[in-house]
Amino acid sequence: MKWIFAIIRLSVINMRDIRIYPHHLALLVFLCLPNLSNAIDIPANWNQYIDSKKNTAIYQPSDIDSDFLIKYYPAATLDGKEVDGWLRDKLANSNAPKGKWLREEKVDLVDTSEVNIANINIAKGSRVFINPDGSKGILQAIALSTDDQLIHLTVMIFSQNEKNKAYLNDAGEIIGNLLIEASQATKLKPNSDVAVAAKNKSNASSSNNTQKVTPKSDYEAIEKAIRVPPGQGVDLSDIEVVWVDTSLNLILGGLNVYTYLLLKDGSVYWDCMIPPNELNVTASKNLQPKKWSVWKKSWGNYQIKDKEDGSWSDLEGQAVDAIDTGSKLKGKYVFVRGSHYAGPSKRTINFFEDGTFEISSSAMMSNSEIGGGGSGYDVFVPLTVASHSDKTGTSSSINAVGNGIADIRSSRKNDGSKNTGRYQINDYTITMMHDNGWNHTELFIYEDTEDTPRFIYGNNMYYYDDD
Repeated sequence: MKWIFAIIRLSVINMRDIRIYPHHLALLVFLCLPNLSNAIDIPANWNQYIDSKKNTAIYQPSDIDSDFLIKYYPAATLDGKEVDGWLRDKLANSNAPKGKWLREEKVDLVDTSEVNIANINIAKGSRVFINPDGSKGILQAIALSTDDQLIHLTVMIFSQNEKNKAYLNDAGEIIGNLLIEASQATKLKPNSDVAVAAKNKSNASSSNNTQKVTPKSDYEAIEKAIRVPPGQGVDLSDIEVVWVDTSLNLILGGLNVYTYLLLKDGSVYWDCMIPPNELNVTASKNLQPKKWSVWKKSWGNYQIKDKEDGSWSDLEGQAVDAIDTGSKLKGKYVFVRGSHYAGPSKRTINFFEDGTFEISSSAMMSNSEIGGGGSGYDVFVPLTVASHSDKTGTSSSINAVGNGIADIRSSRKNDGSKNTGRYQINDYTITMMHDNGWNHTELFIYEDTEDTPRFIYGNNMYYYDDD
C-alpha cells in the first residue's frame, strides 16, 4: 500500500447545549508506521524511542518537565467491529493518563464518512482529563483501518498550558515526516503473525453469537441490540408526540438535530436516531439509560425532567407528524456542512416520483479549514483531501507535505451503483434499496415548511435545493 492517511480536528463539546471548551480545536494527522523501529527525522529538541513493554513508538520533547507525548501503537484486531465503534469502546473504557477524566461518560467522535479515501476508514475522538493539580489535559486519538481486520491507533497527550503550545509546530513536523515515511508501508502478508491473529479472533467471535451486550459495549453492538425488524418496535398508537429540536454546530457547521420520542406511558427517548417502529424500548432503556427520562405537560407545554438534578424544562423546537405511507418526493435535497474549523462537505439526494433516487456527495479538507482555529492548540500539517461520489463512481485525492517533501495519491472506483436505487416511505421511516444490493432503513421526518421543504434523515437535516 503506497500510504495510509487520516486527519483529526478534535473538539470537546457538549453536543446537547453546544458548550465549547477553550481548547476545542486541534489538528492531528495519523498514519500507520510500517515498522515501529523505523526512525524518522525529528526536531532537535525532541526524542524518539520504543516503549518495549507495549511496543509503542514514543515522541516527546527533550525537556524533562514536559508532559507532551505522541504515541503510535502496533496494529490490533478489529474483531468484527466498525472502526468508530472500536475507538468509542477504547476511549470509554480507558483510564485517564493521569488524574481523572472530566465527565467520564462523554466520548466525542467526529463523523468522517464524507471523506473516504481509497477505502481507508477512520474515526477520531478526544477526552479531557483533570491533572492532580487541577489543570486540564487533552487526549486526542485516531483509529484507522484499511482492510476491516486490523486497526491502527495513535494518541497525542498533553496538558493545556503555554509551554505545550510551543510544541505544537514541532508535533506537526513529526507527524508530517511520519506521513512521508508511511508512504512506503505495505499490506501485511497473509501468514504474518498479526494477520493470523486477526483471522483467529474473527473466527472465534463469529462462532460466539450469544455474547452479552452491556452499556459499555461498543456503539455498533448497542445499536444492533436496541433495533428490531420494522414493525416490531414502537407502535404509532403508543406515541404521544415526536418532537424535533435543532441547534447550530459551531465546530462542524450545519445543524445538530435532536429527535425526542415521547411515549404515552410517560417516558421520553431524547436522542432517537432510528425509526420508532424499529426501537426496542426495553433494550434501549437498559443499554442507554442516560437517553431516557420522563415527560409531563405544564400549561400546554411539554416538559422533560433532568435526571441529574430533577429539574423540569420546556421542550424547545416543535412537534412533527409522520408522512403518509407510500408518499413520493420530487427534487433535490441537500445536506451541507462546513465551517472555518472543518472542511466543506455536501450530500445531495435526488428523489424521483417513480420511486427512484440518486445520491451524490463531495468533501474537501485542508489545513486552511481544519487548522488555524485560534484556540492556541492547533497542530499544523499542510494537507488537502478531496473526494466526490455519484452514480458514475467515486474519485478521491490526497496531498500531504512533511519536511518539504510532498506525496500525492488519487484513486477511482467504479462503484456508482451504491448511489442509485429505489425508496419507500412508511410513517417515520424511509427504506433505501441501493442498486448494489445494500438495503437499509433510516429515521425520516418530512416538514413542508413555509420557507423551504426539509427532512430529517437519521440525525441530519436536508433542505430542498431549487437550483
